[in-house]
This record gives sequence, structure tokens and C-alpha cells, in this order.
Amino acid sequence: MGDSGITEAATVQFPMVRHAAEVGWTPLTSQEALARRGGASSMLFRGDLEAALRRFNPWMTADAVRSTIERLEALPPTIEGNRDVLAWLRGERQGYDEAEQRHRPVRLIDFDTLGANGLHVTWEWTAKPPTRQRNRADDVSYAVDLARKTHSLVAESATQDGLGYRAKAMTFDLRTLAALRNEPGAHEAKVFNLVRGLQQEIANEPDRQPVLLPLKERADRVLKDLAERALSGLEAMEQLAVLAREKETAVAAAQDSGLSARAFSVNWALKDDDNLRAAGIATLDLAQRAEALLDRFPNAAVNADEQRRLRATLYFPLLDLDSAARSRVVERIVAILLGTDADADARRTSPSPPPV
Repeated sequence: MGDSGITEAATVQFPMVRHAAEVGWTPLTSQEALARRGGASSMLFRGDLEAALRRFNPWMTADAVRSTIERLEALPPTIEGNRDVLAWLRGERQGYDEAEQRHRPVRLIDFDTLGANGLHVTWEWTAKPPTRQRNRADDVSYAVDLARKTHSLVAESATQDGLGYRAKAMTFDLRTLAALRNEPGAHEAKVFNLVRGLQQEIANEPDRQPVLLPLKERADRVLKDLAERALSGLEAMEQLAVLAREKETAVAAAQDSGLSARAFSVNWALKDDDNLRAAGIATLDLAQRAEALLDRFPNAAVNADEQRRLRATLYFPLLDLDSAARSRVVERIVAILLGTDADADARRTSPSPPPV
């Protein structure tokens, strides 16, 4: 790990566990998980799995249950092994029904009665398979991937059955924040879902991305500080309230400006630029000129020559700036006009899947 302060625990493990708890999973300490596994060499809660197999597959004999568990335990912690686990979870693997002399699908999850399932999550565990050298990274990835796929399957089924999915992202605004302060539940979970709500708004409303992306970056820092316990849940909620107020101010200003989304984004991004202010360059005029230039060079996003001419033309109203400041402002305007800021951010933040 470098000096950025970003850790796997802060950005993945703790948020995942909090989120899983919010949607009905039962958190277990590492000691509780180890006890249910029966030791570090096992990847399964054998007793829970055996009970589920008997409950969901009453046709199975004791030998069939034992054989199924052994097949699951033998799956390797590889991409192919993960694919096989997912097939088992979906009910795509079969066992032999001796009474009826036929093969039948084996159910590990009851998608018809979600409350019948036992879903558990833990922060992390290490595994020591007896057949190969200990490899923490591979085996933890396998366990986390299994949990993620199980969670996804159950959540999708709940939506299909009309049972609801309680971990919906929340609208990121002051009204929601005010209402959440009086609702029961952990502030950490509320913070997670509020930040996810902001992320979804950015994804769903690309015209607002240049305005909202800086807020998202600050919201992500709040989430990181919360995960690393640098902030309490209540303090994180207060910081999100500040961001929500800034967001509402920006949205109202956009509506009142009469500018297009692109022109407003340019104006909003540059309005506090000290170099432009010192040079007496009005950002509103600059934004309107920039949008007019985009009409002159409509293919600038895909045509290198048009993009070069767009940049060159943008330099003229900025001649009073020094070279470094002028280049920085031009690149910022071009990024907003052509949407390259949003594209880069989407690549950085897209999941390989989202607040607590």
C-alpha cells in the first residue's frame, strides 16, 4: 500500500459487511466464522450447509448430502471454481434421487421463501487448504466472490417476487438527510446509501456530471474517513449535509442561469478560479463562447483536427493569463465540453459493484 491511505478494509471489506447487514445478512466475527467452518482448512459452514441441503432437498439421503458437500469443498479457488459455485447457487447442478431413480436439481437457496435462508457475512478470513500452500489472497477472494454472488442472486429474486429490497440508494438531498436523522438505524448505513444515491444520480444524469463529480469526490472521502473511523456516523452525516446544500445551490443556479447544461458546467467549474478573476475574465462570457465554439467544431470529440482547432480558438480570450494557467483553463473547458472528465471518472469508479 502506498501513502494514499486507501486500504482494502476501508474501501471494500467494512462497507461490504455493513451493506450486507443492512439487507438482512447476519454478521459474524472471525472467531465465530472459524468455529462454524470447523478450522482454517474449510471454506464452508458445513453444519449450516448440511441443514440447508436437507431442508431444501428432502429427497436427499444422508450419503447424498455428504457427497454434495464434498463436491463443493473440492471446488478450486479459481475463476472456474467460482463459475461452478455460481452454478450451484443457481440450482444448475444435480444430484441423484435414489427413491425415484432420476437426477434432480440441488437447491442451496430457497428463492421462493427468502426468510428460510441463512445468510452470513464476516470481514475476512484466511484459509489453509490441506492440499496446497497457504494462499490468503486467493482464498479470501473466493469467499468474498461467493458472498457477492449469493447476495446478488437473493436481491434479484426479492425484487422479482415483489418482496422489496431494503438497501435502495437514497436521494442525495437535504430533505432526505433531515428525515434520516430521526429514523432508527446506524448512521453508517445511511451514509453509505446516501453516497450511492449521489453516484447513481451522476450515472443517470450525465448533463450534471461536471457539477456533481467534485461533490462525489468529497463524498467518497467522507465515506473513506468513516470506514477508517476518522469520523463518526453522525459527523459523516453532517459533512454530507454540507455537500447536499452545495448541490442544491448548484442545481438552482443552473435552472436560473438560462444556460445549457454544458455552458453552465463550464461557468460553474471556473467561477472561483483566482487567475481568471485577477485577469478580469468573466466566466459566464467564457462559458457562452465555449459552447458556441462547440457548435463550430461538432466533431471535436472524435476528430483530432477539429479538437486542435477548438483548443487554439479557446486560447484567444485567455491571452491575459500566463501560459500555465491558460493551458489549464483550456484543458478544463475542453474536458467539460467533450465529456472526457465524466468518461475518465466512470472508468475509475465502475465496479468490477456501489453505499453503506
